[in-house]
Amino acid sequence: EEKRQKVLKELKEEVQKLEAEDALILQLYFEHNLTAKEITYAIPGIKDKGVYKRIERILKNLRKQIKEMGVTEEDINEIFEGL
Repeated sequence: EEKRQKVLKELKEEVQKLEAEDALILQLYFEHNLTAKEITYAIPGIKDKGVYKRIERILKNLRKQIKEMGVTEEDINEIFEGL
């Protein structure tokens, strides 16, 4: 539980550093379960084909950032396997 809290704390800190639009895309996708097409209706100016690539890029960067803070791949997998 302590490890989980540490990872989530680091992740939240990194998400807060994201550009507003990137944070919104993640929120719409993960919290509201919107599809790429639905996200494009919510955020004018982005294309649905680019949404998944953008999410992938954002997550890759977040993963890299928290790894630099000492969170291992094993930690990440352990924390999120139960979700």
